[in-house]
Amino acid sequence: MLILMLVTLILVPGCIAPPVENAILVEYQRTGGIAGFNDHLTVFSNGTTFVSRRGDVPVVVIMNQSDLDRLVRLFDDAGFTNLAPDYPPASPGADYFDYRVTYRGKTVHAVDTGVPPALEPVLRALNEIVSRYALP
Repeated sequence: MLILMLVTLILVPGCIAPPVENAILVEYQRTGGIAGFNDHLTVFSNGTTFVSRRGDVPVVVIMNQSDLDRLVRLFDDAGFTNLAPDYPPASPGADYFDYRVTYRGKTVHAVDTGVPPALEPVLRALNEIVSRYALP
């Protein structure tokens, strides 16, 4: 189980993005579900992380290098670069979650019931970060 330790730095409406030299490592969006989720997470290579829910002002946290390394290993273990770009639901349904994950420039889109097993640990870890740090 991946447990990430983040330190809250700032919560300021209209906060400014990190400098351009800090490349985006992970972008994540989860939408849908019965409650109408709209979660966003952006992790930069320097550990700066923006987390928001339902379009709220992002919470800015810094992920330490050890946790960044664990996150990278999680993507590597999932074989993320070898995943297909799209995993539609296995069957039609309502209230499914829709996931869009970009890691080092590669995007994978998946919908509940179609999520490949390799991607599940990645989604759990990203959801954990969002749940822990987004405004309630």
